[in-house]
Amino acid sequence: MSATARALRALGAALLCGLAGLPAALLAAEPTRRVALLVGANDGGPDRPRLRYATEDARAMGQLLGELGGVAGPDRILLLDPDAASLRSGIAALQRRITAAGGGRTEVVFYYSGHSDERGLLLGEQRLDYVELRGALHALSGDVRIAILDSCASGALVSAKGGQHVSGFLSDQANKVEGHAFLTSSSASEVSQEAESVGGSFFTNALLTGLRGGADVNTDGQVTLNEAYRFAYDETLARTETTRFGPQHANFDIQLSGSGDLVMTDLRARTAPLAFAPGLAGRLALRDPSGRLVAELDKRAGATTTLWVEPGPYTLTWQGPSGPARASLKIDGAATTNVGPTAFSTVPMLATLPRGDGDPRPTVGAVIVEALERREEAGVPAGDRWIFNALVEGESLEGTAVGLVTTHFSGDVAGAQLAFGGNSVDHGLSGAQLALGLNEAGGAVAGAQLSLGANTAGAVRGGAQGAVGVNFSAAEVAGAQASVGANLAGADLLGAQLSTGVNVARGAVQGLQLSQGVNLAGVTLTGAQLTVGYNWAPQVSGAQITAGVNQTTALQGAQVAGLLNQAGQVQGAQLGLINTTAALEGAQLGLVNHAKQAQGSMLGLVNIAQHVDGNTVGLLNLVGNGVHDLELGGRPSGDLSARLKLGGPRVYTSFVAGYALVADPLWRPLSGGLGLGLRPHDGILVWDLEADAVVHTAARSADYDIDTAEQTLQNDPVLLSAARTTFALGLHHRFQPYWTTSWFLSVPNADSPSPAWVGGQPLAGGRDLRQGWHQELGLRVALGPDPEVSDAP
Repeated sequence: MSATARALRALGAALLCGLAGLPAALLAAEPTRRVALLVGANDGGPDRPRLRYATEDARAMGQLLGELGGVAGPDRILLLDPDAASLRSGIAALQRRITAAGGGRTEVVFYYSGHSDERGLLLGEQRLDYVELRGALHALSGDVRIAILDSCASGALVSAKGGQHVSGFLSDQANKVEGHAFLTSSSASEVSQEAESVGGSFFTNALLTGLRGGADVNTDGQVTLNEAYRFAYDETLARTETTRFGPQHANFDIQLSGSGDLVMTDLRARTAPLAFAPGLAGRLALRDPSGRLVAELDKRAGATTTLWVEPGPYTLTWQGPSGPARASLKIDGAATTNVGPTAFSTVPMLATLPRGDGDPRPTVGAVIVEALERREEAGVPAGDRWIFNALVEGESLEGTAVGLVTTHFSGDVAGAQLAFGGNSVDHGLSGAQLALGLNEAGGAVAGAQLSLGANTAGAVRGGAQGAVGVNFSAAEVAGAQASVGANLAGADLLGAQLSTGVNVARGAVQGLQLSQGVNLAGVTLTGAQLTVGYNWAPQVSGAQITAGVNQTTALQGAQVAGLLNQAGQVQGAQLGLINTTAALEGAQLGLVNHAKQAQGSMLGLVNIAQHVDGNTVGLLNLVGNGVHDLELGGRPSGDLSARLKLGGPRVYTSFVAGYALVADPLWRPLSGGLGLGLRPHDGILVWDLEADAVVHTAARSADYDIDTAEQTLQNDPVLLSAARTTFALGLHHRFQPYWTTSWFLSVPNADSPSPAWVGGQPLAGGRDLRQGWHQELGLRVALGPDPEVSDAP
């Protein structure tokens, strides 16, 4: 390491020492909520090579922050190859999550992996200037803002500040800090690099390794930002000193005040699954079954280093004193896996791509060298291979293998495996597996698995699984799963699951789940679930559509069900036979609607709510803060009426009953009907407008038999329509006198005369059509809760 590099590292350590804050209330007395925006952009425009791993870097950083960094699933926002507008929207979404914390302590993490230059981030053919980015991050209302940029010339973001921090930063007066910390993967004039052997960028890989425990130099089970930066600085510089684009120096800008260390990851509550013995010294590289580099570090002799990784099989490579050596590990997560020199068995310059300016395209020679290195590292001889046998076994494959029974490769497959029985590959698949029985890939699948039985994969990335039986991916699915039986994604789903049976994604879903049975999303749904049976997702931004039941805790969009929609909170619409939610901002349309709190409209046969700030339209409305009135009144003619009004604060329905005191042998005195009303004003003067439809029934002479001299009587209804306006004096919250004036129109049967007590005048154009005015006085009784005792929602 040069003197300049050592001086920079010392300066970085001095400036970063004492950063404060914790993920999600690990140390601070007050609860802390940490939110993160993770951006991966492979496309830097037509003048720059397309990156291969920027989006993977963003995914890996998000996964680690979820596992160890205190960032809950709903608080992780992932943007892949966004344009400038989408990135601005992502930052705005961060602010909404900060606001949702309700005034509690918040910490913000912004991570970007992709192309940039000395002016700003390069997003396809667009640029987001550093000035705008800094302003947007400073505008966030979080207590601490952490920005990590892994891109070329990203040091220009912090060069204006020069890595200064405010006074009082080391004072021991509080157990928290406020301000910002910006880390960049390179200086303002350097190229940031990624490599095939790393499966990502040097800087992000080093940072992830450090956050998993590699940077925990004081072995206290916590990795602070100070420790993570020093580790990433040293590792990035060491790995890039001999590359074609030269050494790469991480940079920083700190503006913080407070005390304590800013803990990025906390390992104390985790079982340490992988510990390197003190006697093990040299460079160590840990890879998962797909060949992806999980962690890489220089192990010092005498030190005990512990890493926390997900349980599963791994390959550990050690550059020891006798040359390269390799060990196969199985980490179960239940107990610590200790690795020493005896665990290994003896078992070969790197091509890189720039993340910005510099050499915009690799030379033809570099591409050839990199291709040869990839084949050598995978143990594959030059040239494709065609293998045909009943049982096919091998290490790695580039070409085609056809087995009448099975094919199996212990390494990677880049090509096709075809068998009647089963195909399997221990690591990654880039190509296709076709079998009547089973296809299995231990690592990621970038291609297709097709079978009549079952397909299993460590992950499905940009590929597809198609089966009549079952598709299973142990990790995330970025592609499609299609089966007659079931689809299972062990983590996130970015794409589609199509099944006649069951679709399950244990993580977040961004796309479509379509089945005839059940759709289940483990975290969030951004897209749609469509099924005949049952849909479930904790949080939905999109649509749930089913003939059966939809359920979610929070909905932004629509639920459409033939039977039941259930949601904790709704911002959108529920359409179903039965709709229920705790909080509604939108609309419910169904036979029965229920909401504890409603800001919007409820339209149904029965509407039930504790508090409504909107309209309820239905036959029966039971609303806590709405209309619950019983009116008892009479007309000057002596007719009596009773009217029950039920509804929301403004719109209500009424049930009408009347009794005519005028004697008429051909008319029955009872009547009944329905009305729809509007209450424009409530207070000392209560004003109602209403339209009624009331039916009166007559027993009239319909026929006369001369032989028997008898009359045959039958019922003959008369419809009385009325438009009413009512004024009540709200002098008492329970009892109110009212006066009503109404205009009526009686519409009798063609052969039935209007009853005498209807009154009014004949209407031109109809012999028995009558119209007129009624006056009514009475007393209104409020049946709802006492507003002086409880009128709160």
